[in-house]
Amino acid sequence: SDLVSTHGKLTRKEYLDTKKNNQTQWFVERIRKFHKKDQQPLTFLDVGGGRGDLAVHIAISYPNAYLIVVDCNESSIAAGKEYAIKCNVEDRIEFVHQNFSDYYAEYSAKGGSNKVDVVVALHACGDLSDMALQFAQQNGCGFVICPCCYPKRYLAPFQPFWHSLCNDDEVDSLSRMVELDNESRNDESRRAMLVINSMRRQAFEDRYVKVEEFSNKWSKRNIVLVRDVS
Repeated sequence: SDLVSTHGKLTRKEYLDTKKNNQTQWFVERIRKFHKKDQQPLTFLDVGGGRGDLAVHIAISYPNAYLIVVDCNESSIAAGKEYAIKCNVEDRIEFVHQNFSDYYAEYSAKGGSNKVDVVVALHACGDLSDMALQFAQQNGCGFVICPCCYPKRYLAPFQPFWHSLCNDDEVDSLSRMVELDNESRNDESRRAMLVINSMRRQAFEDRYVKVEEFSNKWSKRNIVLVRDVS
């Protein structure tokens, strides 16, 4: 496609070829470390992945996987459905047009029937990443979650766990520091991301939550929180 993506001057195809596909492949390879293709089927919940870039890649790579994609953007969900059909995996991906906080509440009310095994989120904006982490914690899920847009708050009155470890000024300063994208401030941005994600990690009592990263050539928002499936 020659359509310009939402990521600068790259076309959608150029963005996928040089950036996004590398990110989704990293996720697939990371999942492979705790889920071999011949193991029991797993259900994945993709938070904020409406266009289907990650979900389709996982479905293609793991024929026994079932995926639920939740996104509040109707046009993204529509694009994701088309992409899944194009890649012949539409029978294993359920696209849900819904605010994640509502999906979370409904899932909890049903007592976790249709159990989610792994939560994934590739650049879920702001506190959406935090709610995805809380969902994984409360439901005993493994996860691979890469946060993005650190200052964004979409889900108030929901309070991210890491905010409880700082005062309001520190939350604001750290979040804004992440967004310092000019070349001379990249080290400060990375350090702020590591501090925030280390605090996010503290919400989990076990020691098996890891802070990892993929190449910053694919994205400057490259810090990933990982917990393997038990």
